[in-house]
Order: sequence, then C-alpha cells, then structure tokens
Amino acid sequence: TGTGNAVTAIAKSGTAITVTKGATFLTSHQSLADYLKKTDAATLYQPKGNYLTRHQDISHLLSKTDADAKFALRTITVSAGTGLTGGGNLTANRTLSLATSGVTAGTYTKLTVDAYGRVTSGASLSATDIPTLPISKITGLQTALDGKLDKTTFNDLFEKVSLGNGEYAIKAKYGFYSVGGVSALGNGNVSGSVGGSSSYPRLDDWSKYDRDAGAVLSAKLGYGLYSDVASLKSGAAVSVTTTGTGNAVTAITKSGTAITVTKGTTFLTSHQSLANYVNLNGAQTISGQKTFSNSIVIPQESYIYGKNETSGGILFFDGTRTVIGSVGATSTA
Repeated sequence: TGTGNAVTAIAKSGTAITVTKGATFLTSHQSLADYLKKTDAATLYQPKGNYLTRHQDISHLLSKTDADAKFALRTITVSAGTGLTGGGNLTANRTLSLATSGVTAGTYTKLTVDAYGRVTSGASLSATDIPTLPISKITGLQTALDGKLDKTTFNDLFEKVSLGNGEYAIKAKYGFYSVGGVSALGNGNVSGSVGGSSSYPRLDDWSKYDRDAGAVLSAKLGYGLYSDVASLKSGAAVSVTTTGTGNAVTAITKSGTAITVTKGTTFLTSHQSLANYVNLNGAQTISGQKTFSNSIVIPQESYIYGKNETSGGILFFDGTRTVIGSVGATSTA
C-alpha cells in the first residue's frame, strides 16, 4: 500500500503481510550535496511566521556590523592600571579613581614626576637650581653693565679704609676736585662751586692750629672733636634737685648728670636789717623797755648802766624796780 519507492512499514495479520510505502529514497544517481539540512536552516532562517511583512521597516535597526563597531560586549572587563582603583566588567557603570600623589595642591616652580607623568613632589626654585647663563641670554644686562664703572678702575681711584670703630670711609687715591658743588650732606646741600684756582691746607694736628691760616679741619680732627664733645655731653648735668629748708645754700654736689643743691640756713632777705638787733660785742644804747623771760647773769666786775639812778635801773619779774646804785652799778650819762 502507499506511494513512494521506500517501504516504511511491514505488518502481518494472520496469514497476510502488508508492505507500506510512504517515502521516496534517493536512487543511485541522486546526491544530497545541494540540499539544506534542518540544523542549518534553523541557524540561517527565521522560523515560519516570524518573517517581516511588506509593511514593516528595518531602517531604524542596527546591523551586526554597526553594533560591533559601536558597542562592546558586556563580558569585556576594564582593569585598573598602576595608581588607579575601580574597574570591572560592563554589566554596570564603572569608575576608575586616581590615587593622590601626596603633593599638596598649590603652585610650584620645581616639580618631580614619575614614569606616568604624575607629579610626585613640588618645591620652589633655589639659587643652586638656576644654571650659569651667558650675558647674552639676559636681556639688557650687557647694556646696563656698559654704563657702570669698571671694578678695576674704581679700585685704582678709591680705597675702603677702616676707621677702627666699626665704621669705614672712602679714600681717594688722587687729588679730588669738582666742576660743581661738593657736599658732605647730600645732594640738596650742594650750593655751587668754589673757584677752581683756590686751595686750602688741611689741618691734621691741633698743635698747628691757627685760626687765621685758613686751614680746613680734617675729618680725623673733626671726629676727635665730636668724640670729645660727646664725652662732655655724656657727663653733663641734665637735672638739678633742691633739698633741705631755709633760703641759704649750704652744699652743692654732682653725681653723674644730676646736681643736688642743699639748703640748711636762713639768711636775711633784701628787705631785712640788723640795725635794731642787739649784738654780742660793742656798746649799744637801748631806748625802749625790754622784758627778759630768763635770768640775767652779770659777771663780777661787770655792770649794767642806766641813763641815771632815778629813772634807770633793773625791772624784776615781781614788778619791783631796783635802781642801778642799789646793785653796785655805776651810773653814767
């Protein structure tokens, strides 16, 4: 039963055998070389029913060629290199971090970098970092130097001399003159030039001083005079102190820069007079009545004289009066 040239089944029922033909086998002259295998068809073609219809457009779709050029497979891994951290596969966003170099942020004139060009240290330039440069490399230097006095020439003209007190002076090795004014007190004190035909001797020794000689005092003698005056000023009195009572100075002393005036006695002033005072020596006439609060001692052979024996005498404390005669005194006019 059936069609084809290949037996697909043989069955026996009782005494009857049924041979079924259901396929067509290749004959000896046929080949399968140009036929598509099922496995190849599944790879190369879409299954039935998944084909594009005529109204569909694929221009917006990315071809495999374009996809390979623009995108990387998610299985690709990004690895962190030297000095970096992070990375990983492309299944998520990845971050690569650069470690700090240890150099404080700032501006530096001298840098040290590693093999990757990263700064590892920073510092400021020092004198030893600057190489020796020829004058031609420094703009304007040669022109500026040409306008200066050569050192050799200067040393031939002048000499630096120590004054022995920590100070120095410049000594001219040749005669010195000026076509204008010469000042020792700065440019503002130059008032003009003295006639070029005039010259003045220099005084270097006080023993040769002659005020009419017209000599110019040397700086050496001037400095010595200055030192002497400074020494005098350092010991000069700058304060005067008065101590004691009275109106008469009894002592004057000086200690360092201080003068002390001591008052210890009272003298008469200009309006006072000794004319009415009783002195210790000499004869005096007392015309007024005098009362003594202490005893009067009259040595032997001494007398108190009154004008006369009637009105003269000695008045005692109890009010009694004794005439001169009653005490053995001799009256006199």
